[in-house]
Amino acid sequence: MKTIRFHLLALVIFFSLSFVDEDPGCRRWSGLWKPAWEDFKGRPPADKNYDAYTFYQVSFSYKIENGTLRVEIKTCFDFDDSWVKEGKATPQLLLHEQKHFDISEIQARKLRQHALRWNGQDDFGKYLNKGNDSIAEICNLMQDTYDYETENSKNAAAQAQWNKKTDSLLRVYKKFESPFLKLSYKAAK
Repeated sequence: MKTIRFHLLALVIFFSLSFVDEDPGCRRWSGLWKPAWEDFKGRPPADKNYDAYTFYQVSFSYKIENGTLRVEIKTCFDFDDSWVKEGKATPQLLLHEQKHFDISEIQARKLRQHALRWNGQDDFGKYLNKGNDSIAEICNLMQDTYDYETENSKNAAAQAQWNKKTDSLLRVYKKFESPFLKLSYKAAK
């Protein structure tokens, strides 16, 4: 039975500053762009008791190409499913919603870190899915705690603390900012 030995080739291929995504209804997270109220194009549901909602997607894909495992883990803001209630679009609430999007990027960075820890022993797809489930659960709890503690932006002191916390976590995971990872492997002889 052949064994496969995996080697980490590089963490970062490149940092994409592209503002054009495959899906025109979705914009990738970037330190250079924050959602503005005009980006919240969705219709607010009548049964929701909060004033705005940021819908985001953390997704991943991978492929093996010429002996290289190429991985992309991205965070996107969804224009059509993000919404704000009429008369509720304040600067404070917008910052609150922007931080939700930042928390989603923290989730993606943790998943990128997890992907780079793969030792080649398990099926990569299963490994990444398992890590994604665990990280998403933790980050969903973080999103809920954020809303609870800040009272959806109404508690200014708590909001200021969370602004610092999310900014700090983005810095902690800065080396996992690029959505593109590249892992190289070679079959042992």
